[in-house]
Formats: sequence, C-alpha cells, structure tokens
Amino acid sequence: MQKELKMPIPTDREEQEYPFVSVIVAARNEEKYIGRLLDSLVNQTYPKDRFEVIVFDGMSQDSTLQIVKKYMGLLNLRVFENPKIKHVFAFNKGIEEAKGNLFILASAHSTLKENLIELNVRTFLKIKKGEPQLAGVGGICVNVGENILGKIIGLMYYSPFSGARSCRYSRKPHFSDSVVFGVFDKQVVLSNGKFDEDFIIGQDDELPLRLRAKGFKFYTNPEIVAYYYTRSSFKGFVKQTFNYGVAKGLLVRKGYRRVEWFNPASFWFIPPSFFIYEIFLLILFLRAGVLYPLAFAPLLLYGIINLLTSFHLLIKTKSILCIFLPFMYFLFHNILGIGFLMGLIFGKKCFL
Repeated sequence: MQKELKMPIPTDREEQEYPFVSVIVAARNEEKYIGRLLDSLVNQTYPKDRFEVIVFDGMSQDSTLQIVKKYMGLLNLRVFENPKIKHVFAFNKGIEEAKGNLFILASAHSTLKENLIELNVRTFLKIKKGEPQLAGVGGICVNVGENILGKIIGLMYYSPFSGARSCRYSRKPHFSDSVVFGVFDKQVVLSNGKFDEDFIIGQDDELPLRLRAKGFKFYTNPEIVAYYYTRSSFKGFVKQTFNYGVAKGLLVRKGYRRVEWFNPASFWFIPPSFFIYEIFLLILFLRAGVLYPLAFAPLLLYGIINLLTSFHLLIKTKSILCIFLPFMYFLFHNILGIGFLMGLIFGKKCFL
C-alpha cells in the first residue's frame, strides 16, 4: 500500500535551502475533503522531491482510502492504517516515521495555499537564526463554512472572545502561543515526549503549552494560509466544543496549566466559572424566589462584552450573520464550561 516517488540525492545546498519536510495527515471518513487536501499538496511550490506526505487512515468506513491511493505517483506518498482511530496516535506514529527534520500536521478537513510549505520553511529558517529556541512556525487559518451554520461558527473564531489562539485572528507577524498548519522541529518534539496521547482532542494546545514551559517559542507569519472547513451540523458543533472544553480541563488536571493572574492563558478558567455562576443564580432564584440586582452584574457585563464583540465582527467582516453571534457565543461558552469541569473532575474518559 506504500509507494514513493524515486528521490534524487540532494546536494548540500539543496539540503540547506530546501530541508526535507514530512507532511502528516490523519484521516477518518473524510471522502468529501481528503481529495481537496491532496490536490493542494500536489500544487505546492516547494520542490516535490523535498517533501513527503504520510497519510494515516483511521479505519475509514467510506471511500477515503481509495481516494488517497489515487495520488500514488503524484506525491511522495506513504499510507498507513491507524487501528487506534484517534488522530493523536497517528500524529505520534507519523513523527516517528517522518524522514524530514521538519514536519507539518495537515488536517484532512482543510486545503493549503500553494506556497504554504515553502513559506513555512523560509520563515522557520529565517526566525531560527535569531531565535535558537524556535520550535515551530505557522500561519493563519481561514474558516470556510459550507452552510449558514458553518459560516456562523467560522465567524466566532475570528475573535479572542472565542478563546481562539492569536494565530486564528491576528493578521500581524508575531511570536504566538501555538501555530496552525505549521512546521515543527522534529528533534525538539521527540526530545519532549511527542504528543500526550490522553489528549485525543486538543493536541495542538497541549504540546505547545509544554514546550513553552521549557522555553521554546512559536512564530506566526500571516502570509502562510490554510483553509479549514468548519463543522456544518449543530451536533458536530456541540460535540467539538464540549471536547475542547474537556481538553482544557484535562490540561489543568494533569498540571500542564495553572491559574496565573493577568496571564491570558488563564482566561480559559472563565467559561467554567461563568457556568457555575449561572447555576448559583438558578439555585438562588429557586430557593429565594427573588434575585438581587447586584447578582446580575457579571451576567450584564458578559452580555455587554458579547454584544460589543459581535458588533465589532459585523463591522470587520461585513457579514449579516454576525447578528446570530450573541446567542452562539453564549451557547459556546456554556458548553465549553461544562466540558472544562468534566475534564477537570473526571479526566480523559469524558471525551465524546
């Protein structure tokens, strides 16, 4: 099932200018999207003999694997089964299998701009000269919604109010807390234990968090662009959001994240705190039959911030769909809060 393009022996100059890159793809039942991703890899400007694509199929029950096989010969492609199904196992196995000193994790639910690999590598080599602790470089993620709900969900992540990392909404070059569709230093990742396999969701937060704690850095170049197809069903949105919350709670449970006042990373403690506050309001009302105006102050503050954020995105994106954001943010934050508490108390077994 594995087939590779015949690779010429690189010169020293090619090795320096075009270091070999391994693109790792974990897929399960992605027949609708996997072809788009592989097409975007075929069209990369980076030399074809200087990168490989490693696809792990998580026991797909659709035509994902058959579609992938059609790209044998078009890409330096290797295909493996992932009997454990979850992406994190594929990522760790892919890092072990990777022939490159640099690797990229590419979502099967995405497409990549044609110069993504080239700009990732160029940026990495440039920043590495001045920052020896650089662990990874990435770009920005443009959300693509295929129906109205998908478009609304995509809009939510264009603001820090969603808790999204800066690489999802900032359009300026900057050192960031993580990267999306980025190139990682394989040796740095290997020497720090790869991904924690308890995190079947949230790996893109867990590993960078541990690496930053050891002094490593990440950099975002907004010229590097990938397109991600957002969840287009309400059930998928709820499941994904809840699992994100569980992952955040699990980070705290395992000691990877702590409360540090005035640290933006601590903002993730707000959704569970807000949910507990809402439960308190409900209990207070049921027991006393009345609520004091002061008790509504946090809720009022949240509502103001929610409305201002939604209005700002309306002006920024000029999308009338932003009128639905106040309700979606309220729902989003409550689901996150519930997931966080479940992950904190019960751990990884709460993932859906």
